Amino acid sequence: MNEHRPHRTPPSPPGARETVLEVENLRTYFEVEGEIAKAVDGVSFEIYADEVFGLVGESGCGKSVTALSVMRLIPSPPGTIAGGQIRYRGRDLLALPIREMRRIRGDRIAMIFQEPMTALDPVFTIGYQVREAILVHRPALDRQTAEEHAAQMLERVGIADARRQLGSYPHQISGGMRQRVMIAMALAMEPDLLIADEPTTALDVTIQAQILELMLELRKRAGTRGAVRGTSPRGARRDAASSTRRASRLEPDAEQDAGTARGAGASMLLITHDLAVVAETCDRVAVMYGGELQEIAEVRPLFQRPLHPYTQGLLASLPRPDRPRRQRLDAIPGSVPSILELPSGCKFVTRCPARIPLCEEVDPQLVEVESGRFCRCHVTERRLAAGWGPPRAFPWDEGEVDVAVPGGEDPRAPTPAPASHPEAPR
Repeated sequence: MNEHRPHRTPPSPPGARETVLEVENLRTYFEVEGEIAKAVDGVSFEIYADEVFGLVGESGCGKSVTALSVMRLIPSPPGTIAGGQIRYRGRDLLALPIREMRRIRGDRIAMIFQEPMTALDPVFTIGYQVREAILVHRPALDRQTAEEHAAQMLERVGIADARRQLGSYPHQISGGMRQRVMIAMALAMEPDLLIADEPTTALDVTIQAQILELMLELRKRAGTRGAVRGTSPRGARRDAASSTRRASRLEPDAEQDAGTARGAGASMLLITHDLAVVAETCDRVAVMYGGELQEIAEVRPLFQRPLHPYTQGLLASLPRPDRPRRQRLDAIPGSVPSILELPSGCKFVTRCPARIPLCEEVDPQLVEVESGRFCRCHVTERRLAAGWGPPRAFPWDEGEVDVAVPGGEDPRAPTPAPASHPEAPR
């Protein structure tokens, strides 16, 4: 088995697509009442061109902090990126001057924030905010051209009467429309990488499906053009010369776009706690708990055969129509420990039915236990090395629980974590 050490990302598979983002041994800490909260501790992963990469886990596990670290938006104080590298197409974002990072942020890498009502400024109109996102990166544009492009972006995300809505304030439109505005702002410059932080959390199921479908559709379009155009697919200008002049002013700087090969579509980092969304939209997924990645795999193998006990627990808690009806769903015992009181060994040890004494003492490494599959679990590693299957810590597929360990080491019953704890940074 190949050990996935904290200072290395998993190697790209042979003949793999171009790597867009590499996060290596990322550590983001917060000072909380004189103590250090390790919100993200040694996280490594990569995102390939034209890939949707899911990051899933419970609230407080470090998903949003990981995304904000990539964008270099961690509030300091109290937070700081204590170590690691974040490489976008080979360039270490953490080493860039802040002015250069601002040129990338919102242009090459864009983010859809978790709650649009707080992300949008209540004292400015929708049109002003979308137009500002365009003018920051294309200062040579005149206001009229930027406003025209803003209206076209609102049309693309399905907002009716887009030109009138440019004059609306965030509180005057619905939650679904606010989320569509956030998507329009993020995709206005047709980014190479889109980070979506729980973009459907506050929406009802019907609107969730529409937003996800919209994001995936626009993501595919984003990488097909070398620059933002001043025309929409619905209403291209008939005056070709005028369109060409307007489009040329929306072209990114040659120096800024150097080395950025646009593929068939933009890549996406999709952050969510909803496994159904992951199954529907993602190509690969990383499962996060306690500030660390516990498992990385392609979506289908992960749902068919989860390797980590925590992943099994998440899947076992899902309602499924093909299972017999029960009074209660299966639940992971205990609760997520405080970020200030994480175990010194495996972060899941207090809730894991498969734990052994080693789990309490030594934090396992993220290792490649099968081709393209990474898992952070002593028990899983031992069982697979002995030719056994992965442990079955939770009845995720209605099978019998099996947590035996080669060598006869008896699993210990988990001690539930405290039911209440201070609010942890997400």
